[in-house]
Amino acid sequence: MNEYISIPIKTKALRAKCHYIFDKIWQCGLMTRDEAYFWLAKKMFISNRNCHFRLFKRTSMLIALNICINYLNDNYKKHDYPLFKTIGDF
Repeated sequence: MNEYISIPIKTKALRAKCHYIFDKIWQCGLMTRDEAYFWLAKKMFISNRNCHFRLFKRTSMLIALNICINYLNDNYKKHDYPLFKTIGDF
């Protein structure tokens, strides 16, 4: 994406939410950062090379966010992270 093209504010906000949740997965030690990107790529059926939030369109970001929220919901008790109920919790 050309950095000089303006990105809609809603897209920027969604990307920030995605990164916030995704980063919790590797920052709390559930996986390394590289493992988390590999895991997400596998879950989304995309290549590792294409697994980066700045490359995602809105639909892909929502799918990734849902995958990450579900993963944290399944693992949060072990690592004392709050439970995220839905994408709308943000």
